Amino acid sequence: DAIVASVTADTKGRVWAACTNGDLVHSLDFGWSWTVLRSSPPDSGLMSSIMMLDSLKGVASTTSNMVAITADNWKTSRMMPAPITNYHNVRYTRKKPLHIPEVLLFNDVVYVTRPDRISYCGASDTVWHTLTPTILRLAFDRANRRAIGITEEGTILALHSPREYDTLATHNFIRVLDPVIIDGQDVAVLIDNTLWHVANGHLTKVVMLSAENKAATPRQAMKVQGGYVGFGYDCVYFSQSGSDSTWQRKVTLQEYMWKPRLLNDSTIVMNSWIGHQ
Repeated sequence: DAIVASVTADTKGRVWAACTNGDLVHSLDFGWSWTVLRSSPPDSGLMSSIMMLDSLKGVASTTSNMVAITADNWKTSRMMPAPITNYHNVRYTRKKPLHIPEVLLFNDVVYVTRPDRISYCGASDTVWHTLTPTILRLAFDRANRRAIGITEEGTILALHSPREYDTLATHNFIRVLDPVIIDGQDVAVLIDNTLWHVANGHLTKVVMLSAENKAATPRQAMKVQGGYVGFGYDCVYFSQSGSDSTWQRKVTLQEYMWKPRLLNDSTIVMNSWIGHQ
């Protein structure tokens, strides 16, 4: 028996799992059946983190502080030393951090997370560089072949390469280690157990539809295509029929906005402490 140390999967049901006994196992059917791809040689260390870009290309880190790269689904691999962590520069972990580096491979560049930085190296190179600006965690966006990270200044960046990136949104309450969640084309950030959707340079609070979000009759309602839109003091509601028991909370307005007024089916006016909008 063994414990899975790291797992990676794609959208086609292919799963790779690195186990504590040294085996790397693979599934083609969402984990219903497994085959052993390889067992780690005694001197190479166990795989502690693994990421597959597609059915052939992947990268892994090992407990012996090495990075392994494959281009043939682990029939063969190239080993190179991982970047060294300078724990004197660590500000976001405990005094004695136990850090398992996460690895990422896309656009022929390997990324390795460390407590104090993210290092990158060309897939065919051996020289590590430090990623700037400072990002300590990356999430891979498979649909767009890019990585999403948060800077110390609260800026959400989409990286296409170490020197090419786009700004998705910026807000001073976002922290550098807040988890980024990617679902298809959607990007969200989890901040203090609240999910915020990232789109068009803005963050929108996500409220899941459930019985807890059912609302009484809103203060103001208007019929729109597909149903009714209504407003309370700080929430936007929707109902297909407009009946009292069918309203669902869709969006919670940001704290600095209040008193929304629905002018028509596409225009909302509300007050803001920043100014009237």
